[in-house]
Amino acid sequence: MKVFKTIFTCIVSLLVLTSVYILIAPPVMTDSTPGGLGVQNNLRQLSASLNLYNHYLQRYPNNDEGLELLLEPYHSQKRTIVFLSEIPKDIWGNYYGYLPPKNPQKGDFAVYSFGANMLNEYCKGDDICVTNK
Repeated sequence: MKVFKTIFTCIVSLLVLTSVYILIAPPVMTDSTPGGLGVQNNLRQLSASLNLYNHYLQRYPNNDEGLELLLEPYHSQKRTIVFLSEIPKDIWGNYYGYLPPKNPQKGDFAVYSFGANMLNEYCKGDDICVTNK
């Protein structure tokens, strides 16, 4: 009788753990953001590169210079710094957009993907946007 009770307890425990996994794991393990993790990671990388550029040059690229300016290495007295080796494309094959800071002291820029509709909506509509505020 004791063996059946132990087996029954193990089965119930397994069912409870399976139920918890089914309810909790999918939201935690998947990215609900349209475009997935690749787009979000690229946007974070671009944002970090822009902040690094600002750290060394005390400014952000303007609208005309755009993200392409990050491809140019910076030569300091001690080293050469490469901010970005290439500008990535999003999963729809487009380059990312960049909105320079309105207030350079705050560094409130935005980098974004045009999204699935492939229209530049400047961080509106279905654009996937990361801001530096």
